[in-house]
Amino acid sequence: MAFVASDLKNLFKIKFKARYDPLTDRYNRMFMVKLLMACTIVTGLNWYADKVHCIVSGEQDPGGFKPFASSTCWIQGLYVYKEMRSRIDESSYYGIPKDMDYDGLMNNKVLCPTESKLSTLAGVDCVPMKKTFYLQYQWMPFYLATLAVLYYFPYFFYKTVNSDLIELTEEITKNENNLDKIIDRFFPYKLNTRTSGVLRLTLRQLFNLLIKLAYVVINFLAFFGTNSLLHGDFKGYGKKWLDWTRLNNTVAYDYMGVRDHPKPGNELLPPFGYCELYSSSKDIKASFGNQHKLLCEISPHILYQYVFVVLWFGMVLGMVVSIVGLIISAVSYAIGFIGINQHSRNSELKKLFNSLCYREIEYLELLRKKNISLYSDVLLRLKDRAHDTLPQPPHNPNDRRSSIDKSDIPMYPIKRKGAPSY
Repeated sequence: MAFVASDLKNLFKIKFKARYDPLTDRYNRMFMVKLLMACTIVTGLNWYADKVHCIVSGEQDPGGFKPFASSTCWIQGLYVYKEMRSRIDESSYYGIPKDMDYDGLMNNKVLCPTESKLSTLAGVDCVPMKKTFYLQYQWMPFYLATLAVLYYFPYFFYKTVNSDLIELTEEITKNENNLDKIIDRFFPYKLNTRTSGVLRLTLRQLFNLLIKLAYVVINFLAFFGTNSLLHGDFKGYGKKWLDWTRLNNTVAYDYMGVRDHPKPGNELLPPFGYCELYSSSKDIKASFGNQHKLLCEISPHILYQYVFVVLWFGMVLGMVVSIVGLIISAVSYAIGFIGINQHSRNSELKKLFNSLCYREIEYLELLRKKNISLYSDVLLRLKDRAHDTLPQPPHNPNDRRSSIDKSDIPMYPIKRKGAPSY
């Protein structure tokens, strides 16, 4: 257990280093992935160590039938009657009648047996209750691990699409004079030969929006996919738990029929269920065969109930965060393409920013945040290059185009309305 505790501690350890993706993306690809991996480890250990156990009487246990029954029920799955959801007074456990023979309902909703036994007679209009099977204990750790991979998947595309921003960040952090390298690598396009290059840069913005959309889709897919796998009871699970916490201790935990509604965890994954199986054997003297209906406990479900409380809140918050991230990116790009630059009084700088595509402005914004001095030098170099490629006005001896007052350099380079489209 000390080894597991150490692994969980290392899993949630956050290293302070440069992160390239936005904060909203980091919630999904870091926090949710770590949370899902921790849940995978915990449920995986429970899956390995804990088993299903069934009640087998002495008469039913010829030659070690009990271990066989428990293993068989683990494989075949266990079921409850959802019609017993609100029949707390008539239930021994959630979804299970006090009398095993009563497996149907009369027209007046009274419990009844569907088959005649020695002690009971079948009702004429007795309709069998619907069996709802639970086999989640078999595959839950693998499902949670798959969700962790799914949440991390968009980050692979993010690193590919934004390899230029990652490279620029690394160049900025180097303690060397790399101005020429930054200009040649990230601003290589001349004003008269920009179309193809700018198109490639603009496509990166589109892919970034698609990545944001992917996080939204993954969050909704994980939430509603889990809801479907848990028979539709996961969708309102967190709210039911919040309502449950408002009950006093006696009402919340008295399992002998005080409540008129089930415990939320039992409703999601019942800790007890019925199992039906056949037993048969044959030797030289005789053949034996019988059909059994057993009551079994599903102790792994107790742990899963608390795991899914945490995951419910994590997934709901993930949906909100991913939608906010998509909206922020969409609005940011819209402002970049339609926005107005009011931060520069220098007309030549305004023309320079109008000539840049939004991706190049992102480069400048990154430079401004990381290294304001390098940002100023890059602007000076871009201005000189733009001045050399445009038609020259009549020479003015008082014009000092090679120098710009750094106080006039815009702090937030945003494209203005009416900028050329590419």
